[in-house]
Amino acid sequence: MGDDGIVAPWIHGAFNVVAYYYRRLDDLLTDALTNPKFYHRLMTYALERYLVHVQALIDARPDVLSYAGNIANGKLVGPDFFQRFVWPYENG
Repeated sequence: MGDDGIVAPWIHGAFNVVAYYYRRLDDLLTDALTNPKFYHRLMTYALERYLVHVQALIDARPDVLSYAGNIANGKLVGPDFFQRFVWPYENG
């Protein structure tokens, strides 16, 4: 049998998933400050759902998981915002 190559699916943190698929980035950033209860519910929901997806990838036994950089990086948010509103949902 020939070489099938390396299987390396990309995964993201919950913040990226929400910003890419569910909420405009500017709204998501504003939500964290103006409606923290909604933001927390949204991010918790996204993290719980995405962990199911990531576990399915792990169960498929890829060679490696490729983790995308967070769009909430130093050019977009400061360290305090990141620690308070992004990191808790990246550290799931």
